[in-house]
Amino acid sequence: MELDIRGTEAWLIKEYLTRLGGVETAPDAFEGEGWTVALTLGEHRFGRWVFPRVIITFSGDPARVAAVAGRLRLMTFRGGG
Repeated sequence: MELDIRGTEAWLIKEYLTRLGGVETAPDAFEGEGWTVALTLGEHRFGRWVFPRVIITFSGDPARVAAVAGRLRLMTFRGGG
């Protein structure tokens, strides 16, 4: 499973993954109970604006991956204004 998060800095996503029970095992890699994550850092451009972009690639037990990915989506959700 893959999540493409735009507008949230990598350091904050790493903090969220830690809150969800993950441990950073290498730069931009996390491991939790039944799941692993690899982060790919980049940027998203929209006109003159540049936003952080993090692609989160999950692997592991499908049920655990779905649970962690769902909670991470809620943590990174940004409402419009």
